[in-house]
Amino acid sequence: MTEKGESTYRENCAKHKRKIEKTWKVLEDIILALSLPDKEHNIDSLRNKECEFQETSDNYIEKTQIFIDFLKRTKRKESESELTFTKNEYERTKTIMDRVQRDIKTRKLDFVDTVSQNSSQHSSQTSSVKKRI
Repeated sequence: MTEKGESTYRENCAKHKRKIEKTWKVLEDIILALSLPDKEHNIDSLRNKECEFQETSDNYIEKTQIFIDFLKRTKRKESESELTFTKNEYERTKTIMDRVQRDIKTRKLDFVDTVSQNSSQHSSQTSSVKKRI
């Protein structure tokens, strides 16, 4: 490969990596925000974080896939090792993203379950009071 071709390859790799890293940092920020105690969250905040997380995850997956496709098309020794590294990193981040999505869903269900139980108890107490009157 020519010097110009080598330079272009490195620039493209760096550009793709910057985009992926920037998107991953947003995901990290969302994960950190979700790590706050449950008392800091209500159903609306969980829904908002879930939506934000899903959109950013989709963006991350798309950017990573574009980079993987670029590396596959390049067919160079350097791109093969970069491809292996990127695929391994992607699998790890995908596992994390899946776990966080399940966690958000579980937390929303727990929240609704708690509200439902409290509502049921309140209705039961109200019925008891009405019967006594």
